Order: sequence, then C-alpha cells, then structure tokens
Amino acid sequence: MISGIPVSYIKKVNDMAKPIELETVLRGEDALRFNEYLDSPTQHFTPESRLLIQKAKRLSSKEWPL
Repeated sequence: MISGIPVSYIKKVNDMAKPIELETVLRGEDALRFNEYLDSPTQHFTPESRLLIQKAKRLSSKEWPL
C-alpha cells in the first residue's frame, strides 16, 4: 500500500494510461530558424515577449492568498 492506495489499484491505473507520442518535423526555412534560435534563444525575444516573461516572473514570486 502506498499512501493508503492499494498497489493493485495503482497497477490498474498504470495499465490504462498510454503514453502520448508526438513528433514535430521542421523543414526548410522553419528548420533553419529553429536552429538559429537554439544557438542563441534570448536574441529572438520580441520586446512584447520580454515584458510578458518579466511579468510572469514577478507574478510567480508573489505570495497569493489560499
């Protein structure tokens, strides 16, 4: 028993879950742009995306009431 859950129940749930397999294939200009992004990801942020990331960082450190 794990945390009050019978092992037989956990095994049944694990048997029901199937992994999701996704694959993305980039070609041509998309592949080139993606490789450029991987070489220096921060240079590809727009001013708007930088502001959004800064706001998300501020909100993530804020203490929220429960």
